[in-house]
Amino acid sequence: MSPENTCSIPASKKFVFLLTGLLLLCLVGGMLVAEKIVRVKVGASRDAGWRFSGAVDEKNQLGFRGRKIAYDDSDKVVLLVGDSQVEAASWPFDQMPERRLEKHLSEQSPGEKIKVFSIGSGGYGQDQQLLALEEYFKHYRADWVVVWVTPHNDVWNNVFPTHGRGCEEGVSKPTFWIEGGLLRGPHRKMGRPKYMLLDWLFVEGSEKEWEKKKLAAYPAYRPALEKQASSGMLGLAKFEFWNVEAQNFESEKTSFNIALVPRSPRTQYGIDLTNALLRKIKSLVDGRGGRTACFSANTVEPFENGWLEKGDKYYRVERAQVEESIRDLVRGLDYFGDYKPGMKDWMTSESDRHLNAKANDEVMGQVARDLKKGFLQNRHQTTWKQKIFFKTYAV
Repeated sequence: MSPENTCSIPASKKFVFLLTGLLLLCLVGGMLVAEKIVRVKVGASRDAGWRFSGAVDEKNQLGFRGRKIAYDDSDKVVLLVGDSQVEAASWPFDQMPERRLEKHLSEQSPGEKIKVFSIGSGGYGQDQQLLALEEYFKHYRADWVVVWVTPHNDVWNNVFPTHGRGCEEGVSKPTFWIEGGLLRGPHRKMGRPKYMLLDWLFVEGSEKEWEKKKLAAYPAYRPALEKQASSGMLGLAKFEFWNVEAQNFESEKTSFNIALVPRSPRTQYGIDLTNALLRKIKSLVDGRGGRTACFSANTVEPFENGWLEKGDKYYRVERAQVEESIRDLVRGLDYFGDYKPGMKDWMTSESDRHLNAKANDEVMGQVARDLKKGFLQNRHQTTWKQKIFFKTYAV
């Protein structure tokens, strides 16, 4: 055999190599075409999360409503984290909670240079707050992070992979879950997926998929078929601002979940998940040398003891259950309390339960006083380490 024939490849193997190459080329080409089709067909529906959608000149560097993030080395930096209460989209830009809190802190601590900034948007639970905070710390620092929790929204916001109260699915968002007693996730990143075809094929996007795979072990509340004769009915008109008829009581994607009696396994899971996310936020801030506190505002006030009727089913709600839910939700955290504005007309409007400008100013003043007591006097000493308390302020 001549030397030049020793390395020759049989024609059959050449054919196999050529065929394999063509198949791989077709596969890659097909995936590229499928990727383009998916981007055109489902595009924005696969986006996860959102930021402030208003005026560009009212956005900070991270895309949230608020002043530009800028401070000196000598400034004490406070970061206000939350949802639509922090975003305050219906208020003038210069009356946002960050501005009011900074004003009160500066007045109560003369000589201190304090800057307050915001991250958060309408409908944010602690899942997106955590991810936004991680992004913030890549570029900036914070001496204190103050989380404005909204318990009657946060729990269901954290449990489900889409936003939108009720039966209709809303915008997709990154979602965490608890597995084996540990916090897992998120199931997807913020923004548009780099490879949308893979995201479309393998990432749970619908609530039905999520309920089946992540929530099946946590049954929702079981309503009564008739109310107890000794208990009164609560008129739906009292909760008109929450649009009771549109809320999904069957899956517990509802603002009433923390008030329902008895507490269901799903609500307990949602409370545990929210607490785990808040603790993760605290751990993140601790790792950056900062301090964390949280508070809520007017969570308990709307609820009364009684029955709600929806679709020939009855749901028991109690104010004490709301208070207990909040205690469990903030366990192990520095919680200032559920502030209650002292004024009668504290809502933005009859259909908008956000604090109006005057009520917000009062609440921010109380937050500033508690920050001063708990943090500003000694930033390295934990005043309420691992202590849980509940109180309602009349400010």
